[in-house]
Amino acid sequence: ALSRQVRDRFARDALRGGVFTDPRAEAPYLVHLALASVEQETAPAGEAGVQAAADAPGATGQVRETPLPGGPDAAQPDLAGAAPRAFGGATAAGREVLERRLVALRQDADGATAECPVEHLLLLRGAPEVAPGAVPLAGRGIGLRASAAEYAGREVAARLAEEHRAALRTEMPEQRRRTAVGLDLRAADLARRRAALAKGVARGGAEQAAGGGRPGGAGAEEKRAALRAVVEEQRALSAERRRVLAAVETAPDRIAAGAVRFLAHALVVPARASEELERYDARVEEIAVRIAAGWERERGAEVRDVSRPELARQAGLPDWPGFDLLSTRPDGAVRNVEVKGRAGRGGVEVENNEWKQACHLGDRYWLYVVLDCATPAPRLVRVRDPFSKLLAASRASFAHVISAAALMEAAEED
Repeated sequence: ALSRQVRDRFARDALRGGVFTDPRAEAPYLVHLALASVEQETAPAGEAGVQAAADAPGATGQVRETPLPGGPDAAQPDLAGAAPRAFGGATAAGREVLERRLVALRQDADGATAECPVEHLLLLRGAPEVAPGAVPLAGRGIGLRASAAEYAGREVAARLAEEHRAALRTEMPEQRRRTAVGLDLRAADLARRRAALAKGVARGGAEQAAGGGRPGGAGAEEKRAALRAVVEEQRALSAERRRVLAAVETAPDRIAAGAVRFLAHALVVPARASEELERYDARVEEIAVRIAAGWERERGAEVRDVSRPELARQAGLPDWPGFDLLSTRPDGAVRNVEVKGRAGRGGVEVENNEWKQACHLGDRYWLYVVLDCATPAPRLVRVRDPFSKLLAASRASFAHVISAAALMEAAEED
């Protein structure tokens, strides 16, 4: 309900577009948030069993997104604030959506477009004081959006559709076998029913003959009618078998890329102020601390954040203890965890007070580094006793940069 309320209130604003700052950008660029879909033509109406075959494991995916208010045909304002334009369309009759996937596209001023992590936007800061009209790129929003839509349909949605087709082809032998088994079970059931009804009709005929040819009554006629119905069902099943197995064979060919629907647009401009870069890095660190603390709590640890002076004092520690998390495991073991985060896979810098604590605490000191914080799949790398494993060779320096390769080599396996 909360998600729906937010969408109702802000969907048009998101489509109109916003301005953000990226301290690592060299030039302005656009980010388009879109919903790409994959559809499958449904089996023809009236073919019993075809839909069941299409819905077998691997044949279809689950819809992963609840449609936004206004539906796929909702008018979509462009980044520069021009008149709304509809893009995409409702799913055609006789088609079902197999998957909807949220994607982000980064588009440079020259029109070059590529996918980027959706999480990239989470690390940027809104810049309401920057007017879109002050950035020439914003005035080209309509044309660039059109080319981004073409790219999304050609590269993203088409790729997703091919992934579904490939998965279905891989599972087709098993799907074909299961479908045939189901049809065989129906055929065997009909054969048993036919044999039982035929025996009942024959018995009724014998009784009629023994009674001097007197009619067997309504019960005998019902049995003969039921027998005729079963025979007709057997004939229909033979034709249905051909149709169902044909539908299974053609299922991959009925999968196609669906409409691509824009959800939001962003104009991203460079930020040269040092505080912007610091704020960007702080957001990366926040993500890393959440992931590291969550990893510890999943293992039953009691975790206290001591990354700020007031939090450290509450834990009975000095203002700057040299680590970010104090983790107490169920067995009483204590871990002093320093957390570092990187948007990508760059090296990490260990400061002087952190270096001293790593030396003092030895194997109680852990370095948790979360790489790829700006992607959908951040990776946590944990190093126990980093002083001995990584820092001892640089004990004369006030800061030491540890490469990602060195972190991987020294990381714990479990």
